[in-house]
Amino acid sequence: MLANMSSNDGEMRRLRGRIDATDEKLLDVLAERMEIVDQIGMLKQREKLDARDEKRRSAVLESRASWGENRGLLKDAVTKIFEMILDYSEERERN
Repeated sequence: MLANMSSNDGEMRRLRGRIDATDEKLLDVLAERMEIVDQIGMLKQREKLDARDEKRRSAVLESRASWGENRGLLKDAVTKIFEMILDYSEERERN
């Protein structure tokens, strides 16, 4: 029984390590996205445009939910995640 527990513990550590590495990649991609957002923010400020573009926001939320569904993710979960990303992006564009 002890051997089985330690085997399970090792597998759990290995899988959690993979999650940690994947989370780091997610953060790298998010940081890259925010660098692009900053550039868009500068353009919008120069052109005196609002940070929020409702038409674009709706299109992004719809397409990302669909992309997520195509990957086996829940549409509502993907929508919530991207609402947070877009809110943060708009905040950065204002500054």
